[in-house]
Amino acid sequence: MSEVTREWLLERGACVWDVDVFQRLFGGAAAPVSLEALERARAAGINVLWLGLQMATPEILGGFIAFTVEQRRELLASHGLGQVAPADWRKRAERMHREWEDNGDHGTRNIAAGLREMARDADIEATPARAERAARAAGRLAALTDGEKAVEDAQVAWLSEKLEVRS
Repeated sequence: MSEVTREWLLERGACVWDVDVFQRLFGGAAAPVSLEALERARAAGINVLWLGLQMATPEILGGFIAFTVEQRRELLASHGLGQVAPADWRKRAERMHREWEDNGDHGTRNIAAGLREMARDADIEATPARAERAARAAGRLAALTDGEKAVEDAQVAWLSEKLEVRS
């Protein structure tokens, strides 16, 4: 794909705000699929992750979801949970949720939710909506350490590389 148009965005169900910003940013013309256009769109607040996920093949979507799961594994390692095996994510999440009910620690609750979401995302069919949900789940977990922007930056970079977005 070499360009994005207003019509393309509308056909895929882009939110009205993103379409309006796109129209103001690129006028009536099509925007090239390039790193410069991507950075302009991102700086203007357009959800470029959603945009890239709409362009992705099923193989790229599956790889992206796996990438977000790995991001979350690294984040959980910083909370001492790096050794939890994927087969144990759900059980550990349930145990941590019970701990949260006992102690009221919202950090424990958020980590439990992160483990539960990782288990869900490891077993789903890749679609743009599910890939976006996985990206948001990684961002929520990163917010515990104020690393949300770094996680999103890495996701945008990964997706740009796989989609072969060039200058």
